[in-house]
Amino acid sequence: MGQLDDESRIRSTDSENMLQSIDDFSDQLASAYNLFEQFVLPTHFIQAREVILLGNGASVAASQMVTALARATSTVPIVLCQSDQLPAHVGTQSLVIAVSYSGQTLETVAAFGQAGQRGAKLIGISAGGEIGALCRKYRAPHFQIHYGAQARAAFGYLFIPVLGIFRRLGLIEFETSDAIEQAIEGVRAYQARLNVRVSTQQNPAKLLAESLAGRIPLFVSSELLEPIALRWKAQWHENAKSLAFVDTFPAITHTTAAGLGEPRGLRDQLIVVNLRSQADSQQESLAQNLFQQLLGKLKYECTDVVPQPSNALLQDLLMLTVLGDYTSTYVAIHAGVDPTPTPHIIEMNERLEAARAIPTY
Repeated sequence: MGQLDDESRIRSTDSENMLQSIDDFSDQLASAYNLFEQFVLPTHFIQAREVILLGNGASVAASQMVTALARATSTVPIVLCQSDQLPAHVGTQSLVIAVSYSGQTLETVAAFGQAGQRGAKLIGISAGGEIGALCRKYRAPHFQIHYGAQARAAFGYLFIPVLGIFRRLGLIEFETSDAIEQAIEGVRAYQARLNVRVSTQQNPAKLLAESLAGRIPLFVSSELLEPIALRWKAQWHENAKSLAFVDTFPAITHTTAAGLGEPRGLRDQLIVVNLRSQADSQQESLAQNLFQQLLGKLKYECTDVVPQPSNALLQDLLMLTVLGDYTSTYVAIHAGVDPTPTPHIIEMNERLEAARAIPTY
């Protein structure tokens, strides 16, 4: 029996049941979708001339994915802001959406407060906290999350509200009216192949985890899939407690390819993980193939990760997301590491909060 098929070992290592939260991924999406159907969005918000998305960590990952989906249809500029300082151009014609699972993220709270002071149109997405308080202060719509898990394990409740807002504002268009429901059911079926009850030899996530265990992954992707690569990196850091890096095409062909010579000792430790989708352009696919050939010539190991075939970018992105969630958690368990606790993050944020002045709004 392999390490990832030993249920008693898995239960003892995953002490706070991260895998159960990942199993809930498609249920989260469905629940958030049903809740958002009741969410009231002021009609005049459609007049906004730009959209500013505030967030960090798992929250910004959700916003990055929605932005990727909107790039082909939105005629309104979309700006991601992770700083505690709002861009100077934000004002009364801006729609500012704050996404913070706890509602307490320092940078997000500070920037959202500044947006309120400037008279921007506001929407908050959180479990409450300071974001909820600011929404009450400025009489702004607030999508409240009711789910007890780590922020990174509550992705569905962060992603669906942002996606729903963009869809109602006409920033994202789908070919069919039930595209979101179809994507959720497609992800649900895919998860049936990835969960812990499926043996390693039949489980793509466990097989991938075994091949990546003990290695430093460099996740590479097209620009369209960069949010997925960043999500995988973040999950590697937080779940597997391990280093990981990200690079994208076409930048790889202009700069990264020149840096593969040294240090040679890194070649046995690094593994390149090429995240791909049917949505990648022909030029991007060619660049990915050529990069793989170069990596092979230089004795680097590389593996392709392609989601189960679908006909929709939304479903591709969600399947790649949940595959990364499972794989990073299996890597942690393979190493005997509990995927849930993040003591270094807690320590850094506590020290930052203690060292900085409380922002005023």
